[in-house]
Amino acid sequence: MGTMIMIKCKNCHYMKPFQLGIGFAYSPNRLLDFDSKDSLLNYLIRSKKTLEHVKNLILEHDGDFIDYDLKLHHCPKCSGFYARFYYQIQFTDGLFEPDYKCTKCKHKLDVVPEQKDHEREEGVLDLSDYPCPECGEKSVSYYNSGNWD
Repeated sequence: MGTMIMIKCKNCHYMKPFQLGIGFAYSPNRLLDFDSKDSLLNYLIRSKKTLEHVKNLILEHDGDFIDYDLKLHHCPKCSGFYARFYYQIQFTDGLFEPDYKCTKCKHKLDVVPEQKDHEREEGVLDLSDYPCPECGEKSVSYYNSGNWD
């Protein structure tokens, strides 16, 4: 089950919701169902070029998803936050991970790392070093606002 979070700034009125993690619909079988009109990858991978590359890695180079979920990404240039489909594909010649660009400034996005909270069995985000996209202060935090599927 996925987690819904709300990122907010203590200094200004910035507030933005995100859906992270994966739901029950994100099964490996559904991810690899390339020919279905309801193909999950067609929805999650927006770039047709990247989608074709992923299909090629899986079908022609013995590729397999070893990690995938919706992760929080951050733009180091304009400080925007985004939820993007993160995945790793192990294939014959190596490992493939997607690169995403900021929709505002086109800079490469970084994945916001999660620390595992073993007591709650979920990832914890430390946003203390990330500036607010609106006011620029390092005063953003988040709270869990629910679950999604």
